[in-house]
Amino acid sequence: ISWKAQITKPGKFKVSASIAAASGDSEIAVKVGDESLSKKIPQTAGWNEFCIVEIGEIEISQTGEMVVKVRPADANNWKPLNLRFVKLTAQ
Repeated sequence: ISWKAQITKPGKFKVSASIAAASGDSEIAVKVGDESLSKKIPQTAGWNEFCIVEIGEIEISQTGEMVVKVRPADANNWKPLNLRFVKLTAQ
């Protein structure tokens, strides 16, 4: 999944996500511009049982429109999940 985001100030951003993973553990990769993070996502109790996962921290050095992408970190070990949101919080 991907979407456009408007970055108004460069700096460090904490990346978190709300995810439900009823099919088992999986791993996602989050990419913003040239920066990328990956994180193992633990299995949840059901498709409606979301948990907040702290993905990590990225540094964005430019402003303007950027594409935020969430993808499987490894397609061979991918299990489906529900993604409610990805949040970038300025540090």
